[in-house]
Amino acid sequence: MTSRAGESAPGGGRSLPVGLAAVVLTVAVALVVALVTLVLLDDGWSRVIWAAIGALLLWQLVPRPARPSPHAVPLGVDDAPSLHRLVAEVSDATSARRPDSIAVDTSYSTSLVPVGYLGRTTLVVGLPQWSALDGDERIAGLAHVLACAQARKGAGGILFRLADDLLTRLVLLLSPTGAVQPHETAREQSDSGMGALGAGDELAGDRFRREVATSVGAAGLSVVAAPARAVQGLLRRAAQPGSTRSCLAADHGAAALVGAPAVVGLLLSTLPPARATVAAEVAARRGADPFVAMADAERPAASELARRLAAASTSGERSGPDHAPTADRVEALRSGDVVVTRGVGPASVRAADADLGPCRQQLARRFTEELVHGRS
Repeated sequence: MTSRAGESAPGGGRSLPVGLAAVVLTVAVALVVALVTLVLLDDGWSRVIWAAIGALLLWQLVPRPARPSPHAVPLGVDDAPSLHRLVAEVSDATSARRPDSIAVDTSYSTSLVPVGYLGRTTLVVGLPQWSALDGDERIAGLAHVLACAQARKGAGGILFRLADDLLTRLVLLLSPTGAVQPHETAREQSDSGMGALGAGDELAGDRFRREVATSVGAAGLSVVAAPARAVQGLLRRAAQPGSTRSCLAADHGAAALVGAPAVVGLLLSTLPPARATVAAEVAARRGADPFVAMADAERPAASELARRLAAASTSGERSGPDHAPTADRVEALRSGDVVVTRGVGPASVRAADADLGPCRQQLARRFTEELVHGRS
């Protein structure tokens, strides 16, 4: 199961997204070589100018991979031995590579974050969702995350991420800087008071010309960045079918461990509003522990879940940019035949949850502030 997912996922095998990524990186390398050649063949002060411009561009355009949130709390083997054993068991059961490190955070869902471009990863356990799930759903969440991310760890997946990150940096560099605009009332008061300074019409005209120049510059940058946006959109669209197949295969593998109903329950927990988030917000505003409230919250009725699933089917709701639509995933699980092998026992989940108890106590105050004031 995992090997098929890896072949069909973004960047896996000899696929279109890998070919497009190779073209993007080849063009980037060719431009760098051309710039270096220009600097070496030039002479005088122009060489220094070209070298400075090239260094600044390279510094801005060097791909920077996503990293775990700085708020995430790393957990070593000594800090949470049972959690590390559970992750190892799930990895072995799904034939997925074990993450290089584990952390916990107050973000809702659990995710596997690539670290650099050498295949290293960090598993970030989302304590809110973990608290709201039962034992089998927790195993399903870990199994899906570990199996679905396999394709991004291979050579093709790394090549794809390099090209995508490079295009992201280029689009960011060419994006116009947003200007802070005053409220319309403040503008009217400013215009009405300009006459008292003498040349009111001239001051208003100067401001209008500055605004026009800024708008023209922003439009020019948008035009220049349009090819990069188009190439990045094409690259991501080419990878989407493979991502969808990888996601569905990971769901099937998770269902083989704990059964399809547990995976369906996991998927339904992500439909807005995410499971137990309302209970957590109410508890936070009352000064209670939001994690305890999420663990004790009642689950929505079957009719309510059906309504949310129908809304997700209409809107194409996804739990992540690389995932298939949630409604399609639920339908595939309900209509498919799954043989449950049960490679992970509930005792391992209970022991891992006990390891996370101190983390919930440590992060409860921060989670409360995020629920009340928003996550920074």
